[in-house]
Amino acid sequence: MLELDLPPGSRLLLVRHGESIWNCEGRIQGCTDVPLSEMGREQARRVAARLPNCGAAALYSSDLQRAVQTAEPIAAALSLPIATEPGLREVAFGRWEGLTLVEARARYPEEWAAYEADPIRNRPEGGERLEALQARAVRAMERLLARHTGQTVLIVAHGGSIRAVLGACLGVPVAAYCRLDLDNASISCVERDRRTPRLRYLNDTAHLRDGS
Repeated sequence: MLELDLPPGSRLLLVRHGESIWNCEGRIQGCTDVPLSEMGREQARRVAARLPNCGAAALYSSDLQRAVQTAEPIAAALSLPIATEPGLREVAFGRWEGLTLVEARARYPEEWAAYEADPIRNRPEGGERLEALQARAVRAMERLLARHTGQTVLIVAHGGSIRAVLGACLGVPVAAYCRLDLDNASISCVERDRRTPRLRYLNDTAHLRDGS
Protein backbone atom coordinates (compact mmCIF):
# COMPACT_ATOMS: atom_id res chain seq x y z
CA MET A 1 0.00 0.00 0.00
CA LEU A 2 1.50 3.31 -1.13
CA GLU A 3 1.10 6.50 0.86
CA LEU A 4 1.47 10.08 -0.36
CA ASP A 5 3.15 12.36 2.15
CA LEU A 6 1.03 15.49 1.89
CA PRO A 7 3.08 18.30 3.50
CA PRO A 8 1.48 20.14 6.46
CA GLY A 9 -0.75 22.99 5.31
CA SER A 10 -1.06 21.56 1.79
CA ARG A 11 -4.43 21.22 0.06
CA LEU A 12 -5.34 19.32 -3.09
CA LEU A 13 -8.35 20.15 -5.23
CA LEU A 14 -8.95 17.23 -7.59
CA VAL A 15 -11.20 17.75 -10.61
CA ARG A 16 -12.27 14.89 -12.84
CA HIS A 17 -12.47 15.85 -16.52
CA GLY A 18 -15.82 16.65 -18.11
CA GLU A 19 -17.82 14.21 -20.18
CA SER A 20 -15.92 12.96 -23.24
CA ILE A 21 -17.36 11.74 -26.51
CA TRP A 22 -16.55 8.17 -25.46
CA ASN A 23 -18.26 8.68 -22.10
CA CYS A 24 -21.35 9.51 -24.17
CA GLU A 25 -20.96 6.34 -26.21
CA GLY A 26 -20.17 4.12 -23.23
CA ARG A 27 -16.71 3.24 -24.56
CA ILE A 28 -13.71 2.25 -22.47
CA GLN A 29 -11.19 5.09 -22.67
CA GLY A 30 -8.10 4.30 -20.64
CA CYS A 31 -5.16 6.20 -22.11
CA THR A 32 -6.77 6.79 -25.51
CA ASP A 33 -6.76 10.53 -26.17
CA VAL A 34 -10.44 11.41 -26.54
CA PRO A 35 -11.85 14.99 -26.59
CA LEU A 36 -14.70 16.40 -24.55
CA SER A 37 -18.27 16.28 -25.76
CA GLU A 38 -20.33 19.47 -25.94
CA MET A 39 -21.77 18.56 -22.54
CA GLY A 40 -18.23 18.10 -21.25
CA ARG A 41 -17.28 21.58 -22.42
CA GLU A 42 -20.27 23.03 -20.59
CA GLN A 43 -19.31 21.08 -17.48
CA ALA A 44 -15.78 22.51 -17.71
CA ARG A 45 -17.19 26.03 -17.85
CA ARG A 46 -19.29 25.33 -14.77
CA VAL A 47 -16.31 23.96 -12.84
CA ALA A 48 -14.35 27.08 -13.77
CA ALA A 49 -17.14 29.32 -12.50
CA ARG A 50 -16.96 27.49 -9.15
CA LEU A 51 -13.23 27.91 -8.57
CA PRO A 52 -12.11 31.58 -8.90
CA ASN A 53 -11.74 31.97 -5.12
CA CYS A 54 -10.23 28.57 -4.37
CA GLY A 55 -6.78 29.99 -3.62
CA ALA A 56 -4.88 27.65 -5.94
CA ALA A 57 -1.20 28.45 -6.34
CA ALA A 58 -0.80 26.14 -9.35
CA LEU A 59 -2.85 24.22 -11.90
CA TYR A 60 -1.76 20.83 -13.24
CA SER A 61 -3.49 18.58 -15.74
CA SER A 62 -3.09 15.14 -17.20
CA ASP A 63 -1.73 15.58 -20.73
CA LEU A 64 -4.74 13.81 -22.29
CA GLN A 65 -6.93 16.31 -24.14
CA ARG A 66 -10.13 15.63 -22.21
CA ALA A 67 -8.33 16.77 -19.06
CA VAL A 68 -6.56 19.71 -20.73
CA GLN A 69 -9.82 20.90 -22.30
CA THR A 70 -11.41 20.80 -18.84
CA ALA A 71 -8.47 22.72 -17.37
CA GLU A 72 -8.52 25.49 -20.00
CA PRO A 73 -11.53 27.49 -18.69
CA ILE A 74 -10.27 26.93 -15.14
CA ALA A 75 -6.90 28.39 -16.11
CA ALA A 76 -8.64 31.43 -17.61
CA ALA A 77 -10.79 31.93 -14.49
CA LEU A 78 -7.80 31.64 -12.13
CA SER A 79 -5.24 33.41 -14.36
CA LEU A 80 -2.93 30.43 -14.00
CA PRO A 81 -0.96 28.53 -16.64
CA ILE A 82 -1.66 24.83 -17.20
CA ALA A 83 1.27 22.51 -16.59
CA THR A 84 0.70 19.02 -17.99
CA GLU A 85 1.78 15.87 -16.17
CA PRO A 86 1.68 12.49 -18.01
CA GLY A 87 1.87 10.64 -14.69
CA LEU A 88 -1.73 11.70 -14.01
CA ARG A 89 -3.15 9.87 -17.04
CA GLU A 90 -6.00 7.40 -16.70
CA VAL A 91 -5.22 3.73 -16.11
CA ALA A 92 -4.54 1.88 -19.36
CA PHE A 93 -7.10 -0.72 -20.45
CA GLY A 94 -5.01 -2.27 -23.21
CA ARG A 95 -6.93 -3.95 -26.01
CA TRP A 96 -10.30 -3.08 -24.48
CA GLU A 97 -9.87 0.63 -25.19
CA GLY A 98 -12.42 1.90 -27.70
CA LEU A 99 -14.84 -0.95 -27.02
CA THR A 100 -18.15 -0.74 -25.21
CA LEU A 101 -18.62 -3.03 -22.21
CA VAL A 102 -20.89 -5.26 -24.32
CA GLU A 103 -18.25 -5.47 -27.07
CA ALA A 104 -15.43 -6.24 -24.61
CA ARG A 105 -17.50 -9.00 -22.99
CA ALA A 106 -18.37 -10.55 -26.36
CA ARG A 107 -14.89 -10.29 -27.88
CA TYR A 108 -12.89 -11.43 -24.85
CA PRO A 109 -15.27 -13.58 -22.74
CA GLU A 110 -12.63 -15.38 -20.64
CA GLU A 111 -10.70 -12.19 -19.98
CA TRP A 112 -13.94 -10.40 -19.10
CA ALA A 113 -15.00 -13.15 -16.69
CA ALA A 114 -11.65 -13.00 -14.92
CA TYR A 115 -11.87 -9.21 -14.69
CA GLU A 116 -15.38 -9.34 -13.25
CA ALA A 117 -14.28 -11.94 -10.69
CA ASP A 118 -11.33 -9.81 -9.52
CA PRO A 119 -10.75 -6.51 -11.37
CA ILE A 120 -7.77 -5.64 -9.20
CA ARG A 121 -5.72 -8.73 -10.01
CA ASN A 122 -7.04 -9.46 -13.50
CA ARG A 123 -6.56 -6.79 -16.15
CA PRO A 124 -7.08 -6.80 -19.93
CA GLU A 125 -4.18 -7.82 -22.16
CA GLY A 126 -1.91 -4.80 -22.50
CA GLY A 127 -3.65 -3.09 -19.58
CA GLU A 128 -2.14 -1.57 -16.49
CA ARG A 129 -2.36 -2.93 -12.95
CA LEU A 130 -3.91 -0.56 -10.44
CA GLU A 131 -0.80 -0.75 -8.28
CA ALA A 132 1.21 0.57 -11.25
CA LEU A 133 -1.29 3.37 -11.79
CA GLN A 134 -1.03 4.41 -8.17
CA ALA A 135 2.78 4.24 -8.20
CA ARG A 136 3.09 6.60 -11.18
CA ALA A 137 0.39 8.95 -9.88
CA VAL A 138 2.11 9.16 -6.49
CA ARG A 139 5.49 9.83 -8.11
CA ALA A 140 3.93 12.62 -10.15
CA MET A 141 2.24 14.14 -7.10
CA GLU A 142 5.43 14.01 -5.07
CA ARG A 143 7.17 16.06 -7.76
CA LEU A 144 4.33 18.60 -7.85
CA LEU A 145 3.95 18.92 -4.09
CA ALA A 146 7.69 19.50 -3.68
CA ARG A 147 7.22 22.72 -5.68
CA HIS A 148 4.22 23.92 -3.67
CA THR A 149 4.73 22.95 -0.04
CA GLY A 150 1.94 24.23 2.18
CA GLN A 151 -0.10 25.59 -0.75
CA THR A 152 -3.31 24.73 -2.57
CA VAL A 153 -2.71 22.78 -5.79
CA LEU A 154 -5.47 22.17 -8.34
CA ILE A 155 -5.31 18.95 -10.34
CA VAL A 156 -7.42 18.05 -13.39
CA ALA A 157 -7.22 14.36 -14.13
CA HIS A 158 -9.24 11.14 -14.43
CA GLY A 159 -11.37 8.92 -12.25
CA GLY A 160 -8.67 6.30 -11.88
CA SER A 161 -5.75 8.60 -11.19
CA ILE A 162 -7.74 10.79 -8.78
CA ARG A 163 -8.88 7.74 -6.82
CA ALA A 164 -5.27 6.54 -6.70
CA VAL A 165 -4.09 9.89 -5.29
CA LEU A 166 -6.90 10.01 -2.74
CA GLY A 167 -6.17 6.44 -1.66
CA ALA A 168 -2.50 7.23 -1.18
CA CYS A 169 -3.28 10.40 0.80
CA LEU A 170 -5.63 8.51 3.10
CA GLY A 171 -3.46 5.42 3.43
CA VAL A 172 -6.07 2.93 2.21
CA PRO A 173 -5.46 -0.17 0.04
CA VAL A 174 -6.29 -0.37 -3.65
CA ALA A 175 -9.43 -2.43 -2.98
CA ALA A 176 -10.78 0.38 -0.80
CA TYR A 177 -10.01 3.36 -3.03
CA CYS A 178 -11.62 1.60 -6.00
CA ARG A 179 -14.95 1.99 -4.19
CA LEU A 180 -14.84 5.78 -4.43
CA ASP A 181 -17.33 7.18 -6.94
CA LEU A 182 -16.28 10.18 -9.05
CA ASP A 183 -18.58 11.81 -11.59
CA ASN A 184 -17.44 13.80 -14.61
CA ALA A 185 -16.48 17.37 -13.63
CA SER A 186 -16.67 16.59 -9.92
CA ILE A 187 -14.43 18.25 -7.35
CA SER A 188 -12.82 16.47 -4.39
CA CYS A 189 -10.61 17.98 -1.72
CA VAL A 190 -8.02 16.56 0.66
CA GLU A 191 -5.89 18.69 2.95
CA ARG A 192 -3.45 18.20 5.78
CA ASP A 193 -3.41 19.93 9.11
CA ARG A 194 -0.42 19.54 11.43
CA ARG A 195 -1.05 15.85 11.96
CA THR A 196 -2.71 13.98 9.11
CA PRO A 197 -4.39 14.33 5.69
CA ARG A 198 -8.17 14.63 5.83
CA LEU A 199 -10.78 14.20 3.11
CA ARG A 200 -12.79 17.42 3.20
CA TYR A 201 -15.25 16.48 0.46
CA LEU A 202 -15.66 13.94 -2.32
CA ASN A 203 -17.40 14.04 -5.72
CA ASP A 204 -18.92 17.51 -5.27
CA THR A 205 -21.08 18.30 -8.31
CA ALA A 206 -23.23 21.14 -6.94
CA HIS A 207 -21.98 23.40 -9.76
CA LEU A 208 -23.53 21.09 -12.37
CA ARG A 209 -27.08 21.41 -11.09
CA ASP A 210 -29.57 23.60 -12.94
CA GLY A 211 -29.58 27.11 -11.60
CA SER A 212 -26.16 26.80 -9.95
